[in-house]
Amino acid sequence: MSSGADSNEVYQQEIWVSSREHIAYVIDNLEDDNVMASYESLYSVNLLRSHRLVSYAILKSLEKSSRKAHLYANLVSLIDCDIPECGELLAEQCAAQFVEWHRKGLNYAAQSSLISMLGELFKLGSLHELVILELLQLLTTSDLVSNVGLTVDLMERAGRTLSEVSPAAHDMIFEELRSQLQMRSFDAKAERRVSLLFDARKKEYPVSASQEISLPPHDSVVHVFDLGELKVVSLEGLQRFQYDAHFFELEDQFESIKNAALERFPVAKNETDAFVVHDRTQSEDIQFKKSIYLLLKGSLSGEEAAHKLLKLRVRDEEKSRLVYVLAMTCSQETTYSKYYGLVAERLLSSHRAWKKAFATVFEENYTEVDNFKASQIRSLGKFWGHILASDYVGFEVFECIHMSEAETTPPKRVYVKFIFQELVAELGIPNLKARLDESYIQPFLNKIFPTQSAADLRFAINFFTAIGLGILTENLRETLFSLEAQFSAGEFEEKSHCPPHDLAIEAPAKSYVKKQELSEENQAAQDFVSGRDPSSSRARKAGPSTRPRSRTPLRQRSRSPARRRSRTPPRRRSRTPTRRRSRTPTR
Repeated sequence: MSSGADSNEVYQQEIWVSSREHIAYVIDNLEDDNVMASYESLYSVNLLRSHRLVSYAILKSLEKSSRKAHLYANLVSLIDCDIPECGELLAEQCAAQFVEWHRKGLNYAAQSSLISMLGELFKLGSLHELVILELLQLLTTSDLVSNVGLTVDLMERAGRTLSEVSPAAHDMIFEELRSQLQMRSFDAKAERRVSLLFDARKKEYPVSASQEISLPPHDSVVHVFDLGELKVVSLEGLQRFQYDAHFFELEDQFESIKNAALERFPVAKNETDAFVVHDRTQSEDIQFKKSIYLLLKGSLSGEEAAHKLLKLRVRDEEKSRLVYVLAMTCSQETTYSKYYGLVAERLLSSHRAWKKAFATVFEENYTEVDNFKASQIRSLGKFWGHILASDYVGFEVFECIHMSEAETTPPKRVYVKFIFQELVAELGIPNLKARLDESYIQPFLNKIFPTQSAADLRFAINFFTAIGLGILTENLRETLFSLEAQFSAGEFEEKSHCPPHDLAIEAPAKSYVKKQELSEENQAAQDFVSGRDPSSSRARKAGPSTRPRSRTPLRQRSRSPARRRSRTPPRRRSRTPTRRRSRTPTR
């Protein structure tokens, strides 16, 4: 092969890979309101060459769920108008794969998805009734119990159309189901599904609103084939690259088909040019929070509330909103109720996606705690302490807390206090200390237990000592002592080059500064307990003058006990004038 052919093959491979990624994106994001927009988007790649990739993406999605089977059928029926190879390949592979799995008894969920897809294609007129009747014959002649469920899946989607094109065959299928229901024993779920199918037959198969899609009128291409002659093509074979010697001729041919297709359905172009309206009234958010709040208040137990919340099937990106409503509802209580902690435990044990949502809300609550009331701070602190004690959410969330005087406020410190008090109440101090000392958690605790700054070290030690958890600061105290020792050693080496009389002069001042630091530390611990601002205490202590005390020794007080003063009231002096003594000599 020449160099020109090699470069052409490389170019075709690049086009093939980009087409595969684009088609997979369109199929994954297909919804009820963007079918026409997805149809137009698919025409940005050459579907004459890439129709195998469309079948591959749809079959890959059907292995997971049949929820979008009606959307895939509508999309393929539109493409069939210009490129019938796309619908034909998809229908053949769905039928061939279903027959193979059914004979081997494999992957019942995927069989249900494939049979549902075939029923949707038949309902839209893209599949002949002979294929459906052949499938029903295969299901009704087998003795497998699972065939009843598959028959119900197919008739739910294709029953109405089958009753119109072949009423005799339609009635025969129901007679077969009735006889099997009477002659054989099925589980309660299968019997209920068959009963619902008979009810739907009486009502002429009502169509749910979720499956009604408005499409422009178009002529469907009907595909028919024999199930016995089909060959299964693996998914890897569908997406495998094949070199095309007539690459550019096929590009010109597809360009003309593309122009004709987009002119036939101008609705697709109008949808893409429509204005996007954004709801800025937050009505949806308010309604969501209201429903969660009423659900929590209307449940009798935490298990019941968690079960109702899980039944909502909230998307992963919406889970943090639900957790935020749960935390705010807990904060509205007069006193903390463990009901909310049990709800949180049940949610966290259901799926790992909830752990990320709870960690996000924990950081939000810590950031907004300055706006909460005292009772709300207490309830939130106990709520998060309960969750952290259960170990469903790890201590990694403490990474957002920086225990320093500059980066904390009194509400934040009180919030952290209630969290640790609840942890102690749930775990006990030994277990709490053991969990905090684990090696893997240390990188996440270097802010709430700082080790770099001596000022932050003293602040953290004073805080935890004030709330009665000084035992958690043993490592911090050792770190602080080592920092002070290093500082003292460096200061002594620096002063060793000075004259001796300088050291003697500075010694009293240094001892005075040390005593002043100790008194400030004690006062800071008292401020944490009383809730006062430490800076105001230091201002009161400072006074007008900061000169060192005199070195003159103070006079000692006498140890002799002081004389007690008599409590007897003094005697009043008489107002009667004193009598003068006579000067006459006595006889």
